[in-house]
Amino acid sequence: MTELMRRYLLSCLLPAGFLCGQDYVRVPSQADGRTYVIDTTKVGDDLKPVTAPESKLSAFLFPQPGATPTEAHYNVERRIASATFRTGGSVEQVTEYYVQTLGAQGLKVSKPLQVARGGAQLTGFNSTKTISVYVDPKPGFIEIRATEAITKQPIKQKHFESVWYDDTRGILRLKDTATGDEYDLPKKAIVAHNLNRPGAVKSEKAAMPDWLPAYPGAKWLPIGKISFMMDPTAAFVTSHSIRQVYDYYRAAIEGAGANITSQELTRSGTPMADFSAHIVALRGDDGVEIQIGEAIQIGSILAATGPKQIGIGIRYTVPKP
Repeated sequence: MTELMRRYLLSCLLPAGFLCGQDYVRVPSQADGRTYVIDTTKVGDDLKPVTAPESKLSAFLFPQPGATPTEAHYNVERRIASATFRTGGSVEQVTEYYVQTLGAQGLKVSKPLQVARGGAQLTGFNSTKTISVYVDPKPGFIEIRATEAITKQPIKQKHFESVWYDDTRGILRLKDTATGDEYDLPKKAIVAHNLNRPGAVKSEKAAMPDWLPAYPGAKWLPIGKISFMMDPTAAFVTSHSIRQVYDYYRAAIEGAGANITSQELTRSGTPMADFSAHIVALRGDDGVEIQIGEAIQIGSILAATGPKQIGIGIRYTVPKP
C-alpha cells in the first residue's frame, strides 16, 4: 500500500470518539457502497495481531530459542496465546523438558497424562496463568502444542483507534492506545459486528416502534419488575393466555408489513400446556423481539397467590445512529 493511498484510506475513517463515544469507528466501503459502524470493544475475538502471534507466548515455551512455529494464534479478548512447534527427541524427553521448564517458572505442574497415539499432556499453573502442553508423536518428529492463558488478573478494557482501512483487501487496522500494539480486523468480522444495520442496538428514545401496538388491555409495568431472557424496552402483563398473545402479535407484525425472522411456541408439562413464546421481526430499520411467558410474581405488582398473569417483554432495536 502506498503512503498516499494509506493517507486517503485513513481520511475516510472517522476516528473512535466521533460516534457518541470513543469506542465506535465508522468504516465506509466503496467496494460495496455501504458504511459500517463497529464498537471496537466488542471485536476482540476477531482481531489478528500484526506482529507474529507467537510473540504473545512466553519465550520459555519455545522448544529452543528462535524456534519458528508451524502455526500460532492469539485471542485478544480472552488473552490466550497458542503455538505449534516441531522438534526432535522422544515423547518422554520432551515431556520431561516441559515438566522441568514449567516448574522452574514457579508453576505448579500436573502429573503428565498419557493421551491417544502415545502422546502426553501436562498443565502448569499459578495465580496469574495456566499453561497446557500437548506432546504428540508424528512420523519423523515430535509435535508440541503450547497454550498460555492469562487468568485471575483484572481485565482492563482496551481502547483502539483506527490507523487505516484497505477497502481492496477488506482490512481495518486498529491500534491499542495503551500499548501501541496493532491489529487487523477482516471485512467478514466488520460485517458481523456492524451496528449500522436494522435492529442492531437497543432503542434509547422509544420503548416500542410506532407500528407495533401494545397488547389490548395489557397493563404496562416498570422495566425490571419481570425477568426476561433479554433486556426489554417495554413490559406488560395480561390475564389472557400465552397462545392468545402469541397469535395476536404474529398477526399484528405481519399486518404492519414486518418480516418475522423467528417464531416459537414452547409447550411443556403433563398434560402438555403452552409454556412460553418468542417472536423476532424486522421492518425497515426497526427490529423487535417479543418474549411471552407466565409471570409468577412481580414484586408488589402482583400477589404470589393472585390470578395467573402472562408477562410480555418487548425489545425494540434500531441501527446505531
